[in-house]
This record gives sequence, structure tokens and C-alpha cells, in this order.
Amino acid sequence: MSDLSGTCIGEDPVGIALKECLKLIIAIRKENSLTKQKSSAATLILGGSNEYFGSSELTTSNPQNKFVLNDDENGKLILSDIIGLKNKLSESTSIYAIDSITLLSPFLTALTENSEIESIRTLVLESIRKFFTFQLINSNCINYTQAYRNTVSVLINLDNNFTSNQNTNDLMEIESITLLQHIISTSCGNCLSDSLVYESLKKVLLIVCRRKLSDKLRVRAEYVLTKMTVRVFSKLKFMNLSAINDKYIDDEQIKKYFVFKKANNSSEFDLQEQIISDNDDKFHYDTLEDVSLTPAYGLPVIIQYLELLLSLISLENKSAYTMKTKILGLELINIMVELVGRLFLKHPKLLNMISDSVLKSIALILETNTDDILLMDKVLKVYTSIILSLGWFLPRQIELTLPRLFDKLCNASSPQFQAIIIERLSLLWMREPSLFINLFVRYDCSFDFQDLSSKFLDVMVEMSDPSKDLNVSIFALDALSTFINNVHSQISKVDEEQFDHAPPSKTLNEWSRKTEFIRCMEKFNQKPKDGIQMFIEKFFIKSNTIEEIAKFLFENDTRLNKKQLGLLLCNPKETKLLSTFMNNFNFNTLRVDEALRILLTKFRLPGESQQIERIVEAFSKRYVKSQQYTEPIYENSEEHTSQIQPDFDSVFVLSYSIIMLNTDLHNPQVKEHMSFEDYSNNLKGCYNSHHDYPVWFLTKIYNSIEDKEIVMPEEHHGSGEWFDDVWNNLISSHTVITEIPKVHLDDINRFTSLESAQFEMKLFEKVGSSIIDKFFELLSLTDDDNTISLLINAIEQSYKICKFFKFQNMFNMILSKLADMTTLLKREPDVTDSEGSVTPETSETRSIIDIINEQDNDIITISSHSIDLGGSFKAQMSSVLYFNIFGHNKITNFVKENNWDDLVEILLTMFQDRMIVNNVTDNKFFPDYNITTQLNLTQLPLLPKADYTIDDINFKSHRGLFSSFASYLKGDDEPSEDDIRMAMKSNDCIKMINFKEYIWSNETIITPESIINLFERHISMKRTVTNFKYYEDKIIFIIELVMNLMFEYDWIGEIGYKLFNKLNTLYEIEDLSKSYYRRIMVYKLILIPLLKEMKLLPHIINDELIQSNEIFTTCFFNDTLDGQFIVRTIMSNLDKDDKLLWEFFNHIVGNKLGKEKVIDNKLVDDMVNYISNEKNITNDNITFFIDLSEKLINDGVKLDKIMLKILKGDITFTNPIESQSTISIIQLILKQLLQLKVEDTNERDSLLIHLQKSLKGEKTILRQYDEDTIKSIINYSMLTILSTDQENNSDNDEDQGRYEFDEGIMKVSEKVFLHYFHATDPMYSKFKSLKE
Repeated sequence: MSDLSGTCIGEDPVGIALKECLKLIIAIRKENSLTKQKSSAATLILGGSNEYFGSSELTTSNPQNKFVLNDDENGKLILSDIIGLKNKLSESTSIYAIDSITLLSPFLTALTENSEIESIRTLVLESIRKFFTFQLINSNCINYTQAYRNTVSVLINLDNNFTSNQNTNDLMEIESITLLQHIISTSCGNCLSDSLVYESLKKVLLIVCRRKLSDKLRVRAEYVLTKMTVRVFSKLKFMNLSAINDKYIDDEQIKKYFVFKKANNSSEFDLQEQIISDNDDKFHYDTLEDVSLTPAYGLPVIIQYLELLLSLISLENKSAYTMKTKILGLELINIMVELVGRLFLKHPKLLNMISDSVLKSIALILETNTDDILLMDKVLKVYTSIILSLGWFLPRQIELTLPRLFDKLCNASSPQFQAIIIERLSLLWMREPSLFINLFVRYDCSFDFQDLSSKFLDVMVEMSDPSKDLNVSIFALDALSTFINNVHSQISKVDEEQFDHAPPSKTLNEWSRKTEFIRCMEKFNQKPKDGIQMFIEKFFIKSNTIEEIAKFLFENDTRLNKKQLGLLLCNPKETKLLSTFMNNFNFNTLRVDEALRILLTKFRLPGESQQIERIVEAFSKRYVKSQQYTEPIYENSEEHTSQIQPDFDSVFVLSYSIIMLNTDLHNPQVKEHMSFEDYSNNLKGCYNSHHDYPVWFLTKIYNSIEDKEIVMPEEHHGSGEWFDDVWNNLISSHTVITEIPKVHLDDINRFTSLESAQFEMKLFEKVGSSIIDKFFELLSLTDDDNTISLLINAIEQSYKICKFFKFQNMFNMILSKLADMTTLLKREPDVTDSEGSVTPETSETRSIIDIINEQDNDIITISSHSIDLGGSFKAQMSSVLYFNIFGHNKITNFVKENNWDDLVEILLTMFQDRMIVNNVTDNKFFPDYNITTQLNLTQLPLLPKADYTIDDINFKSHRGLFSSFASYLKGDDEPSEDDIRMAMKSNDCIKMINFKEYIWSNETIITPESIINLFERHISMKRTVTNFKYYEDKIIFIIELVMNLMFEYDWIGEIGYKLFNKLNTLYEIEDLSKSYYRRIMVYKLILIPLLKEMKLLPHIINDELIQSNEIFTTCFFNDTLDGQFIVRTIMSNLDKDDKLLWEFFNHIVGNKLGKEKVIDNKLVDDMVNYISNEKNITNDNITFFIDLSEKLINDGVKLDKIMLKILKGDITFTNPIESQSTISIIQLILKQLLQLKVEDTNERDSLLIHLQKSLKGEKTILRQYDEDTIKSIINYSMLTILSTDQENNSDNDEDQGRYEFDEGIMKVSEKVFLHYFHATDPMYSKFKSLKE
């Protein structure tokens, strides 16, 4: 909207003014009619005739009505002025042609006459309000400034208590102050003077502070005062700052304040202003005559109004005010702070008042108030507003007040008090989430301040305790969450690798050395010289030079004992140190008393005169050196400090006199204080060689010391005023000089993101554990979903912070506590019977029920753990976060052993309760490598079998379905619909977890050590009540996992030996199932070749495989993949000449159960292939070969080919084999011929031909024997078997095939014999006889 300050709003401004004049004239006529003084209406309207003023009807006077037209001159003038104004308006075409003073004068005069006629006064106020509302008087009008000021002046002095009717008086009061507020709030209101604005504010404040006041008037007055306060202080935003000094020396005392006094000897109190001052020349009331001579209001009225408000909250005046008055003062100061904010930084005087006087009053209220909650709320509101706007420029004030506030919060007498305090403090972190880091940088990392950030967070941890009031704990939790969220947000912007290699900042180095610095400081405060030496040794002072020592003492005076420092500097042996120390000051342009104020903030002035003299002498030299003197002026000098240029002697005398004056005026033991005349007389002729200091100059010095004592550091006034003393030492001494800050950046913004992250790391390292502990404590106690989500989010951010900063202990603490929250970790003691054993009858387990939901092809498992997990939102959130933490951890060996143990136990719980069944189905549980598939082993059940399985159940419509098998549930209650719903929630929760990715494929947590831990610590060596049901399943599950992981990561060397030893131990456990021992044996035989421990095979084969023939049966070896794997492993890892191998073969073949046959199975094929390999037949194993072959042939296995090769000589032996072996081979071949059926004629004939060729061939094995041996071989092989066979079949006339077969063998035998021997040999006769 465009500026309308110079424009009338009304369409016809002149007409509006005429209407108001006419209304007033008519009102006066009506009043005259009431007193029976009639006049001609025409005369009143036409006006100006002598008949009107001279009529006898106007001679009767009403003493109560000053508007009555009688001989009273004022009455005539009022009406005359109104009529005159009406005539001027009638003749004018523009409102701008009318002087604003002329327009308002009749109406203002009517008010100043103090008419007690309500209607007239109301009408006048309404008219004036309309003039300003419609802007009939604006910046383009003639004398508008004078008109505005005159109006305000009249309204200020208007007495509204003119009737006995209080309601009427209140209405008039409301009308007048509302008009005041409207005038001040307009843009033209800026033309008012400081005094008028101040008196306006004071007038309304006086109304508000009355002890007896109607609610209507109070509400309106408070509203008006608020609007006026906003308007006045908002002017700071548009003020020209070019004339404002950038430095302020605090040498003034606030001397104005309101007090209550009894009025007219009544019992009631009224609020009056009392000015405590020797000369009241600061402010004076602007009269109608001189109001135009003063400038428009600005900084002076703002300062005075702030002083006025400050007096309302000052404890020095606490007996003078009601609580409502004090609260009002706080509310108005808060408005000021919220409105002006950092603009205070551009006004040193205002900044000084806020930083010292206002904050001190607030701190005192906080310190002393113990029962008024409303007052506490208001004072904290102001406090937090100041901190939010100016906090980083008021470090000393915060250091003093915030810890006291913490103490009050922790020790408050009521929860309501605690709630008020923490609610107001919450604004600090809500408005500035980086509050705690900023505090850490400013205070915790500074040698000069105590630790505030860590203290703040510790208090919030304490206040978040569930035992506290709910509102208190909620706000405290919000503080902790804000801190965690801010740190997490900041580190997310930082590259982790860069952070790990970033050098620490200088500020952080201070933090790490702060404790050491404090020890040095304590040493200094005991013995300054020893302390300085310690500072040098610890490199806080760069070198042992006077310059470095003086510089250090000047810059680090906060923690120094000021008295000790003063004694050190005034030591006669330390004159050079004193001089160098003084050189750090710059006293340019300062008066001597101002320079002394600054000087004495650094140390306490000693008490002896000689010591003081040394200090004053050094100060005087430095003061003169700091100035840039021109030619001094001794007479008629202007009242400006630069004109006064004292030399060394003059400064020395003046400084000494100021110190003495300060003691005289402010020492309570001095009864008669020095007057200005006495003081000035003492300095006669002391200015530059017998000149006198100008009176104005000495007056300023005297007034300054009188107004504001030069506070000596650590000057204690007694226990009753300890707070004043502390404030003087910590605050007032640092606010002696207030300068406009040149540049501002919040502390944390001065650093790079890497440096900021370093600060966050150190602070989190200090407070993180307690915060995380509190999060989990609250999480364990709450059932509210929103609170649970908030806490889980905070815990998740905390773990990410721990991971980023490599805080292993806190990281693992989070994991451990989350594990407890999942409800899946049950730490139960082992329970056994008196004999240390457990039987199925003694174990108590809950049945597990699988429900197959065909809609989404999911299996819903109902068990005690699934119901617990599904019934707790906190457990579900904790479980998901728990596994996410494992999955996203990328730091090797970061997870500690106890947390790995918890993880394994949780996985085992989920395994035994089949809670991971859908993850297994979706291939999201087991590692990628699977030994069962890779090594072609027997496929084991991936999970324990459910006790009961139900297909496609409708959970709502088949409620009674479980009743049919309820009796089988081993005492459990029938699952309810709630149980089913909770199990479904559990199922959905666990499906979100990708175990394979988060755990088994995560190389940072899957290490050789963690895998060893898995089987060393999580396999119980005895069955108990709690583990009986799933004892074997758990062992096999763990070992299977270990084997898979070992192969996947190729950690055979790291894990294999320990695993093998564990397997040996597990194999020795008694009374377990055959399948258990068989699978353990498979695992052992997988490891032996990999570990190259072949020496272990004899023990395994002889003592475990062969001896345990009830477990390792031929059927097992024949019919199972695990049995075949064992055979293959032994065949591939034992030497062909090893007797053990052939013994094992013989054990397998000979360990038949009943009539079982092994023909045509995989095991026999493997064995036949092995022994049919000519490379596997040697001199050393030929006997074993024959024995095994015989057993196989007896079971119908054909081995003729390998035997024929042996006979034929196709297999090369190192040495000739024994004749008996050859005989056995020939016999086995013949036995195979005898086993062939009649219909196998062709096969028999073929075998006979091959046998004949093998025995008659050029390389036949018979050629290696001598003649007698050959005869023996033929005799004991062919002839013997034929004889035996003939005897066995002599009575079997039906078996013609066997007879023919014998003939064939006979023919072959005869031909072989005749091939080697003569027909005359006796052996041949035997053939003949057998043939016949």
C-alpha cells in the first residue's frame, strides 16, 4: 500500500470538519436549553450578532457548566472560536488552506477547560479522533507538527476523574488513551518529541498500575500500552545511526523509578513517580508554547522508557509494586526484545542496559522467586528472548545465569515450576537446533568459561526421566532428540574419509587442554610466579619473555585471581611487567575516569598506598602515551573531552583523586560524603602546571563516580549480597565499555563443516552414552506408538553418529540394548535333573503351528516368540533397526563379541520357532554358498518341523478350527484371533529383513573370529529342559552355517582346525539320533582332506565308521547321498595300496542287513569303477582286491573284465604276483561263469573265449611262472572248481545248462593245459576223468 501520510482519507475533509463544528455547537445549545437559557436558533447558526451575546437570557450562569454563555470570558471564547472555525471552513475550498492549529484549537480548548459535562467531553474527543482518523491533519497541512504535539500534550494532562460516576470516568479514560495510542501509531506521530512520547507512555502505565481499576479499563490500557510500546521501539529499525557513537562507557546509574505512596492520607495506594536525583534536568514537560522547539522523538525516549520498565522489575523496588505491575513490566520488555532483537547491537547504550541492568534484574528474580509460577513464566520469556536475539554477545551473562537456571530446574519445589522452566528453555533449541554445539564451541572449548553444553545436556537427561512430570520429560526428550538430529544432519554433509584424516582445529585443541589450563590457573591463584612458570612449561605462554607473559595475563584474566594479579603487578620487582601489561590498553579519546574503569576490570587494586601509587604511575604514563594531543586549551574550552589534555603529573593526581572519590562516595562506613565543591577544590591548580580543570570536566567525572561505582573485582559485600558480588565480578566488569560489534557469526558458523563435525564428535563422546541410555530407558517404559517412533528414530541417528565417529563402545551399547528390546533374546539358565540329563517328558516346550496362507503363498508361524514380537510395536521397530545396524556396518571388527553372541541367539530363536521360514523360501537367509548343493550331500530340513500345519485357513470364519487338535498342543491354550494377528505382524516384520545381505554377506561382521565364536560359544554340550526339543537341529544348523561361510569366504585355514576339534567333541555326545552322527561324520570328512590331515582317517574308519556299524550301515552308504559322499571321500583320499581302504570296502559290502542286495546302486558303481581301474591294482593290494571282488561277485557284481586284464597281462605289476592270487582270480572268473543263467549262453561263450585267450596269450600272466607253478594254478583254479561244481550238481538232472557250462570250462581247461604241457602229463589224465 502506498504512503497516505500526507493525504486526507475522507472524500470531503472540509465537510467533515464542518459537521464536527456543528455537532459541538448544537451540543452546547442543548446544554443551555437544560438550564432554561434559550436563544435564537438562527442567531446560533448565523452567529456573530451582538444580540446573541447580550441577551438577558444568557445572564444566568450554571456554575457546573463552563460552556454556558454568560459573562465568563472562557465560555465566550470557546463558543466564539468554534463559530469562527465554522465560518472559516465554510469559506474554504481545501482543508490544506486551514492552519492545523486553528482547526484543533477550539476542540483542545474545550478539553482543557475541564468541563464536567459528559456529553460535551465525549463529543470533543470523538471529533478530535475523527480528525486524526480521517487524516484531516497530515504531513501536508500547515503546522501539523505543532497540532500533533498540542493534542498529545492536552491528552496527557487531561483529568478524566471529573464525575462521581466511575464508569463514566473509565469510558473517558479509555477514549483519551485510545486517541493517544492512535496519534502515536500514525506515521505523522513520528513528529512528537521525546518528552511527549515518554509522558504518554507514562500516563498509560500509571493507569495500568493502579491498584483499583475496572477490568474494562485495565484491558484497554494494557492493549494501548502494548501498541504504543511496539510503535516506539520499532523506530529503532528506521533510525539514522550516523550520529550514534560506536562505543559506550557505562558510568550512569538508572535513577528513575515508580513507587507507591499513600494519596491524601487514605488507606489506598496510588502509583506516582518519584525522581531520585539532585537535579531533574533530564526530561521536562513540553508545554504548548515551546513544544515545536524540540526535535522528533528517538533514542532518548527509548532509553528513558527502558529505564522506566526496568524500574518495574527491579528487586530494589519490589515492595513498591504489585505482582501485576512487575509482570506487566516483563511483558513490555519482552515485546521490546522481540521487536528490536539484534538491532540492540547498533546502540551501545541500549545493549549495555540489556546486558547488565535488565539481565541482572531477571537473574535476581530467577534466583529469588520460588513460588510464583506466572512470574517465573514471564521472566523466563524475557530471558529466552534475550538469549535468542543477543545470546552470543552476552557470554558472561549466560555463563552465570544458565547454570543457576539448571539448578532451579533440577531442584524446583513443584512439577509446575519445572514445566515452566523447561518449556521456556525449549525455545532455545527449537529456534536454534545447533544450540548445544554453539554452546560447546563458545564455552566448553574456551579456557575462560565453564562447560555449559555438556551440563545442559546432562540436565536434560536428568529431566527426561520418567519419574518427572510428563510435560517436563517430553520437553527434555525433545532437547535430546534435537541435539542428536542436529549432529546427524551435520555429519551427513561431511565426507567420512576426509573427516578421518582432517587435522584438529585450534579451538578443539583448547578443549582437549582445558583441564590442564585450569590446573595451571589454580596454581597461579595460589602462587602467581609458580603459576606463570607452569603456564610456560605447558606452552600456554609461548616463551619466558616479559612481553609474552604480560600479553597472556591481559588476555586470560577471566579465571585469574584478580587480587593476586594486582599484587603481582604492583610488586617493585615487576615494574617492567607492569609497564608491559599497561601497554596492552588503548585509552585514546577516553576521560581519565573512563580509562580507570576499564583498567580496574583486569585486576583488583591493592590496598597499600605505595602499591596504589605504582599502579597509578604506570597507568598515567600509558594514558598520556595513548592520547594524540594537540595544543591544550585552558580557557573557554568547549565541553568536549578532547579539549582536555592533561600531562603525566596531571593524570597521576587526577587518577589518585578519582580512586579516593570512589571510596568516599561508595564506602558505607563513610558518614559524610565529599561534595563536588570539596572535590573540585582539592584539584585546584593540578591541571598542567597550576591550571585548573574546567568545572564541566570535573562535574562529569564527579557525576560519573557518584552515579556508578568503579567496581573492584572480587570485592565481597557479605553473604547477603553474594549475587551482586558475583555479577559485578563476572558481568559488570565486562560491560564497563560496550562497543558495536563489527562482524557477527554464530560460533559454529565460523568453522568448516569438517571442524564442526570435530566439535560434534567431542561433545557426543562426552554425553552420548547417557543420552542413549535415557532413550532406551524411555523406550522400555512407553507403549505410545508416536513416542516409540520418535525414540527409535533418535536411536537410529545415534548409531549412525557412533559409526561415523568410530565410537565402538556406544555403538555396541546400542546393539546390546536393541537386542533386549526385540523380545527374541531369552537369557535363561540351563536346567537339568538330578542326574544331569534331560528326557522328552521333562522338557516344556510350546507347540509351533504353521498356517499356510495361499493368498500370498506365505507361511504364518504361531509360536510364543512370534506372538510376543507381533504384539509389540516397539519390538518390531527394534528388530528391524537391529538388523539394519548389522547390515549397514562397514567397519571390520566393530561389533563386539557380546553383541555377536546376542545376534546368534536371536537367530537361533527365530530358527527354532520357524520365524524365518519365508526368508528361507525367498532365499534371503542362508549364505550363497551351500555345501549340500556343491558337494551333493543329503538335503537336510532347513528348519525344524512345525508341530502342526494348516492349509488355507480363513482366520475370521474358522475360529473353532484349532479345537480339533487343541489336545495336542501340550497344555498350551488354543491360539486366539489376536494371537494369529500378532503372528502375522511378526511375519511381516521379519520378511523385511534380508539376513543374507545384512549378516552373512557382510564381511565386516563375518570374520574368522566371529565364525569360530558361532560354533564355540553357541553349541551347548548337554541337553537341558530349555534346549531338548531343538538340540540336534540347532547343532546341525550352526555347523551347516559355519561350513557354508567357511567355503564362501575361503577361511579353511583360519577356521578348519578348530571346527574339526569341535566336531570331534560333538560326535562324542551320546544318545543322539543316527542322522546326527552321520551328518557330523560328513562334516569331518569334508575337513580332513582340506586340512591335509589324512593321518586321521584310520581312526575315523576303524573306530568310528567300521565300529559303529549300526549307524553306518550298508544301506546308509548305498541309499543316501551323505553315505556315498563318505565312500567317495575315503576312496579319493586313501592310497590304493592302503589296507584301510580295502577293509572299508569290505566292511561296506559285508555289513548287509538281512537279505539286502547292493546290485545296481550308486555305491557299487563307485566301488566297481574304482577296482576296475587298472591303475588301482598293484602288487600290494592284489590280495585286498581279490577278497573284495569275491564278496562283490557273490552278490552278483560282474568283475570279469578287470580280472581278464590281469590274466591277459594287460596290467603291469612291479613284481610277479603270487600264484595263489592268480588261482583266486581264475576261480572268481569261473565263479562268474557259473552264476550266469542258461539264457546267457552267448555271454558265457564270450567269457570262455576271453578266458582262454587270456591264459594262452603271449603276455599272459601264466608265463611268469615255472612249469610246476602253472600246473598248480590250473589244478587249483580250473580243475578244483570244476570238481567242486560237479559234485554239487551230480544230482541235479534238471540243470542241463550247468552241465553244458561245465563242458565249456572243461574244454577251455583242456586247451590251456595242452597249450602249456604234453598230453602224457598225469594232470591231463585227471582232465580226462573229469570229462568222462
